[in-house]
Amino acid sequence: MSEISPRELAAFREMGRRSALSDMRSRQDAAFRRDRMVVKAVHGGTVDVDGGSSAIPMRLNGVPMTTACAGVRVGDVVVVDTYMHKPLAIGVLAR
Repeated sequence: MSEISPRELAAFREMGRRSALSDMRSRQDAAFRRDRMVVKAVHGGTVDVDGGSSAIPMRLNGVPMTTACAGVRVGDVVVVDTYMHKPLAIGVLAR
């Protein structure tokens, strides 16, 4: 198998960039989502959360949190904003 030349690699990267920009422009919905999730573990400034069910788990690990989540504990319900695939726990709904 031969190596990819630098010219081919640059062309492939440019093709990927154009595809990503085209996909973002063609979307009608925003790249933003807000969910409520249950805290499964707390690690300093991050939390592991789950917003799914036993049949379809939706677990996120290492989600950073704002100071509004200070004192959060396992079992608390938090609000998780996700923008461009980057989640952030922004507040506690229920303790």
